Order: sequence, then C-alpha cells, then structure tokens
Amino acid sequence: MTITRLLGSVTLVMAGGLSLAAPVPKGGLPPAGVFVLDDCDPDFKGKAAYEDNLSAIGPSGKLVFRVSGVNGCESIGSNHIIANDPDRKRVWALEYAGKRICQYDHSGKKLLTVDDVQVSAAAVDPTTGNLWVLISKNGIKTGETIVLDSRGKKVATHPVNGWDIIYDPKGKAFWVAGRNLTKMSAKDGTVLSVQPIATWCASSLDVHPTTGRVWVAIRKDDKVPGDENIILQFDNDGTLLRTVEL
Repeated sequence: MTITRLLGSVTLVMAGGLSLAAPVPKGGLPPAGVFVLDDCDPDFKGKAAYEDNLSAIGPSGKLVFRVSGVNGCESIGSNHIIANDPDRKRVWALEYAGKRICQYDHSGKKLLTVDDVQVSAAAVDPTTGNLWVLISKNGIKTGETIVLDSRGKKVATHPVNGWDIIYDPKGKAFWVAGRNLTKMSAKDGTVLSVQPIATWCASSLDVHPTTGRVWVAIRKDDKVPGDENIILQFDNDGTLLRTVEL
C-alpha cells in the first residue's frame, strides 16, 4: 500500500513494509521507508543544472539515497508527484519545471526519462505496473490522462483532465480531481462516474483502500468566486457523504 503526505512543498510517499537497512542492500531498496521529492532549489529556469532532489529515507531517519538534478517548482496543492511501484521496485518522479517524468529503481538508479510533458500528477496501476499521468494543456482546466507502460511507452490516452489522481484498490479504478471528481476504470479508462466539485480546482485527493471512500480538498481562489476551502468525502460510487469547512 502506498500512503502519501505533503509537508510544505515536500511530497512524501511511504513505501510500506517493516524495516529498512542502510546503505542500500544489493538488489535495491527493501519495501520500507519514505521517498521525498523536494523543492530545495528556488530557481527553476535559466540554469544549466538544478538542485532539487529525490531522496529515500529509512524509518530511523537515515538517508538511504539521494538523486539531485531534479527541476521542480511550487504548485497549487498537494497532488501526487511521486508514484511508487513496490511490486516492481520502481518509483516515478514528476518534474513540473523540467517537464519530464523519470523512473528510478529502489537503489536510486535512473532507468528512463519521458521528456517534454507538462505533468500534473500520476498513480501506478499495481496490476499492470502502468503509470497513469495527468497532462495539463494551456492551464489546469484542460488536458488529458495518458497511460505509460513500465518502459515509458504511451499505451493509451483518455479525455479526462484534472489536478490530482489516485488509484482505488477497492474499485479497481482511478479517481481524478480537478473541477470534477471523475472515476475511471483501471481496465480500459471507462468513465464510471463524474461529479462537479469546484469552480476553480481541487488541490488534492486520497482514497481509503478498504472502504473505498474518497477525500477531496477544494482550494479557494480569491479571483474566482464560488469556491471555499473545504474537504469533501464521497462513497466509492461517487455519492457525497460529508463536507468539512476549513
């Protein structure tokens, strides 16, 4: 199971498991620890190289590996820009400013790069290992969902746009949040439900792996009337269950 957290501009992804040794054992990172994709470099353009990092940290707090040269920047919310694939010992990192997707193994070795993509968020299908990626086009209100196989080859495109995406193990589906909350079948991308949720945009979502209930954060933009800072909870069929004002 993958759990995500966001602290400031640092996105954390739990790898799951019981223990983690350092240095990295032969064959890669054991299934435990935290992946961190930071925004330490305040610059994101005009330089030959950048100093944002992808790090793996063990449960004791020790650094297991760090990959520098990542080019990220600030964004509107805590969307999923790391996608861990523990079964295949792979982790995907999305670079906003670099406009690329990189895949690493659990020892920190870069395996592939997909260039020239305006990424928003991504999630792994644990059955196939495919990466479902939200692509922005001319702003957060337009775009699509593309599916990459484990080698970075595009195998499908779906006309669903949004800001954040998460895999739903109960429904065998993906939830996408933007102005709408959309549920898509992981099998073929069929849209299973659509709920309008925001005038501007949602900033983050997550799903309970057992109950399938979905939590969505809506962020207020003072320049766009109609939204408030709230959290919505939906049942697995897309039925609104509760609203929490922030």
